[in-house]
Amino acid sequence: MVNHIYLVRHGETQANLDPAWKEEPELTSKGVLQAKALKKYFKQRNLKIYSSSLKRSIQTARQLTNTPIVKSDFNEIYRKLVGGPEKPNTRPNRYEEDSQRAETAWEFITSQNEDIVVVCHGNIIRFFLNKLVPTDFYSEIHPSSVSIIKKAEKKLSIVKVSDTWHLRNEELSQATEYVE
Repeated sequence: MVNHIYLVRHGETQANLDPAWKEEPELTSKGVLQAKALKKYFKQRNLKIYSSSLKRSIQTARQLTNTPIVKSDFNEIYRKLVGGPEKPNTRPNRYEEDSQRAETAWEFITSQNEDIVVVCHGNIIRFFLNKLVPTDFYSEIHPSSVSIIKKAEKKLSIVKVSDTWHLRNEELSQATEYVE
């Protein structure tokens, strides 16, 4: 049996454009357009949709379904886990806590025996991809992009990373870094 895990980064937010942004970011107007464009990607597929519990992911997931399954395991993780730089003033134990949560999320998605969509964040997507490419895979993960992991029997492989074919040129984000 073959199934796929579709990893979707939320649409563009103000925090993608302004790294000094302090509030929980919501989708920009471009981010909403990006999220709506995801419908093209998943057209005519009956998929279970999971979302991080953060507002930007839920806003993106709601473009695919009215009732995404919300799980905090898919919330953003500390960038140092995926080869990013250390962040000053990071709370103690964040690395360990986020690592444990990300491992739990990995175990969950790889245990599924059906096609699923996980709407989440750049660093946790990088974490999942690093599980299959054991390096510091700090690839650009664009807003509203789709990365795909294929599961055939017990073998996992990366099919795509940060695919944005469903976005028109004017829907692509210029600044995409979110420095969580």
